[in-house]
Amino acid sequence: MTEQEMQAKIETINAANNKIISDFQADNDRKLKGFIAEGVFNDLKTGFQKRFDEQDLELAKLKSPAIKSLDIEPTLYTKAFGKYLRKQTLAPEEQKILQIGQPTYAGVLAPPEYAAELLHYAYVQHPFRQVANIRKTDQERVYLHTNDAFGVATWEAELATKTETTGLTYARTTVIPQEMKVLYKATQKMLEDSQFNLEAEIAYAAGRAFGNLESTAFYSGNGTTTGPYGISIDATIVADHTDVNTDNTIAFDDLIDVQYLLESPYVQNASWVMNRSLLGVIVTLKSAATPVYLLQPNLQQGQPPLILGSPVYTWSAMPAVVAVAGGDTIPGTGGIYLMYGDFRQAYTIIDRVGITIQRLNELYAAEGEIGFYVRARVGGAVVIPPAVQMLCNIA
Repeated sequence: MTEQEMQAKIETINAANNKIISDFQADNDRKLKGFIAEGVFNDLKTGFQKRFDEQDLELAKLKSPAIKSLDIEPTLYTKAFGKYLRKQTLAPEEQKILQIGQPTYAGVLAPPEYAAELLHYAYVQHPFRQVANIRKTDQERVYLHTNDAFGVATWEAELATKTETTGLTYARTTVIPQEMKVLYKATQKMLEDSQFNLEAEIAYAAGRAFGNLESTAFYSGNGTTTGPYGISIDATIVADHTDVNTDNTIAFDDLIDVQYLLESPYVQNASWVMNRSLLGVIVTLKSAATPVYLLQPNLQQGQPPLILGSPVYTWSAMPAVVAVAGGDTIPGTGGIYLMYGDFRQAYTIIDRVGITIQRLNELYAAEGEIGFYVRARVGGAVVIPPAVQMLCNIA
């Protein structure tokens, strides 16, 4: 797909998203005026969410890192890598090529274009890689340094004795990339069949699996046994959370409160993240003073819709809201409704350079199958907690 075709496709999807939002808000108006029944409206709401999901997924695929097809001008390394996946025996020169990229542990380092294809599928599983900061490393651990305090400036007389400004301190966060793995099996017949694209199949399956796994970890991981350190369990962010004004009810004013409680330096590049079910609630909220909906379509090409001028992303790892008596909604586990902030400053994802695939020739030989063990290492941590504000119901 050319750049022009991609931009045209993004524009088409964005226009479709805007129409979905507009149609749903119009249906909500009809419901409020008594023109349609509650049951009919709920069916319309389900259809809205399904259509929005489909468009959002297509947009995420287009906006994920561009990949280079493995079938177009493959490098010598890519050719050797493809042969390694399909055949046990490699020519000496092919073995030498693969050894160039082989790490000290078992397995063969995937070529860059193949690793990009795998990560392409991870991007479509959650939005956090779109909003957070991403760094690559070849180290076992990474130390992230941030200013903890800046000191205090003072006015100074012209001939006064100059004194040192104290109080400039730094904090250090240690991130250790954790290992993700999947193990797939393929039959000898599948490998011999030229119509079966083994490389693409492994990239698709592993990318989706890795995306689902890291999505949960970026939200609630413990930094060790359950993957990267999750943003929702950061003690500073949780302690500074904002509660909804009325228990079990999210209203227009709650989102205004969250936006204005976020510190000024982080507002310009701030965005909202929430579960899709909460978006279905917010899309119906209006200002009490004027008949203006809180969620507005974004007329800029390829951009997400806006809430109070900031883009909104949906994240399945966040708690879904549940309807209760009286038409109110409550958040799921943790009592967290949504997050708002500059996630690029708040959170850093560390990708350990290199995705390896190990071909297991003997383990499943009796079954006539070959195993493929795919592994990657990723870490993450909150770097600047004040850059994020939570809306909760945990007071």
